[in-house]
Amino acid sequence: MHGTEAINGAPIEYDTDVVILGTGIGGTILAAILARHGVSVTLIEKGQHPRFALGESMILETSEMLRITAARYDVPEIAYLSTVQSTSYQVSSNCGVKKNFGFLYHRPGKQQLASESTQIPIPKTPYGYELHLYRQDTDAYMLAVAMKYGARVKQRTEAMEIDFHSDRVEVETSRGDRIRARFLVDSCGFGSPLAKKFDLRHKEPKCHTHSRAIFAHLVGVKPYHDFGHSQAELGLPSKLAEGTLHHIFNGGWAWMIPFNNRPTSTNPLCSVGLNLDTRTNPKNGLSGNEEWAQFLDRYPHIAPHFEDAVPMWDWISTPRLQYTSKQVVGDRWAILSQTAGAVDAMFSRGNYSTCASVDAIAEGVLEGMKDGDFSRARFQHVEDIVFQALEYNDLIASGCYNAFKDFELWNAWYRVYGMGAFLESLRLTRAYVKYQTTGDMEYMKVLHHCPFLTLGGGIEAYDEYFRTGWEFVRQAHAQAISPKEAVKKLYELHDTVDFIPPMLDIKNPNRRYLSDVSMPGLTKLFFWGKTGAPKYMKDLYFDYQYPDLLKELVRWKDFVQRRSPPTAYHG
Repeated sequence: MHGTEAINGAPIEYDTDVVILGTGIGGTILAAILARHGVSVTLIEKGQHPRFALGESMILETSEMLRITAARYDVPEIAYLSTVQSTSYQVSSNCGVKKNFGFLYHRPGKQQLASESTQIPIPKTPYGYELHLYRQDTDAYMLAVAMKYGARVKQRTEAMEIDFHSDRVEVETSRGDRIRARFLVDSCGFGSPLAKKFDLRHKEPKCHTHSRAIFAHLVGVKPYHDFGHSQAELGLPSKLAEGTLHHIFNGGWAWMIPFNNRPTSTNPLCSVGLNLDTRTNPKNGLSGNEEWAQFLDRYPHIAPHFEDAVPMWDWISTPRLQYTSKQVVGDRWAILSQTAGAVDAMFSRGNYSTCASVDAIAEGVLEGMKDGDFSRARFQHVEDIVFQALEYNDLIASGCYNAFKDFELWNAWYRVYGMGAFLESLRLTRAYVKYQTTGDMEYMKVLHHCPFLTLGGGIEAYDEYFRTGWEFVRQAHAQAISPKEAVKKLYELHDTVDFIPPMLDIKNPNRRYLSDVSMPGLTKLFFWGKTGAPKYMKDLYFDYQYPDLLKELVRWKDFVQRRSPPTAYHG
């Protein structure tokens, strides 16, 4: 769409409408959306695909947001990344399945107790299980989709200088090009050119969380059920190896994200990482390899995973992970959520924040293409969304690190978070199903329906519930109250709200998993929503009919298995 535009009587020749710096999953999804709608897009990438990236574990909220964005902007390929079935059928056989978030609590030098385990199951109905993204494949796929819709790509190219004017932005590249555009989006993450240009970073991150990481991809990692407690001993709904496994302990946690945990996977790798609280585990001068070996010596029940494992590279060791920014949007520019800030990989929330910022920026750019307004005011809602998401991600992660002090404290705290994620997924599912049954695009504008907190599904009382629970855990970690007292207060907190479905049994500490995600369990939940839930919950989440949800099973299966050039998934 680029071309010439008269600004104050003087013609401006644009080489492209929008420049996007970086070709990660956020930048390429945004490029595909804009190009699909006739916007001229140029992607500038310092590196080259395929390449490694973190952000490999999906959650329901991210998957729902991908489906919503795909339908709203008529880019069905985005939706293929939302379940393991659709991704393996349409994108790559190298991704793993995610049927749960699993957690095992450890003490130094001791065997892990089966009773000190928790799980958040993930439903298969109606869209299929979540997945572990093999980012080398999925990011390259989305780059190809953007190119298919007309985006131009300059790999192994760096943005050397960026100049903003009242009527344009100009980018000078390492190849000697000077590109004139109407708008620029920075999706480069921590190494953001705009963060450097405008000095956007806070010198001290505005976060409660203090963590660092070491990580690698490995072959030969043993799944937990090959050596650990039996499924019957654990008392959890699904195998820990069929999801994202967290080994948690006082001071940190380790993740295991297998890509080889389903029969038809062609990928032998497992993503493994260790996150440590820098206040109790500061950098100690050891290499990543040495620190990983030291960690396995300390926790003997974890070590059998890695008896025959070989890393693909030396363990990468990071400084403190957290960074935050003073500003997210300006006149003729915006930065994606992961560029604005990052907290910690706990509960895999980074991609959800990224997808929300992509949706919001796409909306603003498409409106700007109609009226020429690319001002900061036009994109202010993007900044609001990003700052709110980062605050919640920080509270979630810091609450977890504080709760790692004691298993019973963790067992009580994770329910507070899990309840918020549950409500959020109900809200997003309802929006999507309502759109499918009515064709009304207003249901897709989920970022505008209520204060977008990324947790709690738009229920204002959840915010107070969550922050109150977080404060109890903080006090226990600070030794202002005992862990036992904090646990008592957390379970009492559930009695102060009316949005918890009784079948979740959230007040029972001996039921160490949240929700029954079988078809009968989901049916029971739906009918509680229609008949027993408070009216405001019925209006927020359950104002459609059960057969509408069942139709999604058929509709989605048909969509996933299409091999011909797809059209948008409108049912």
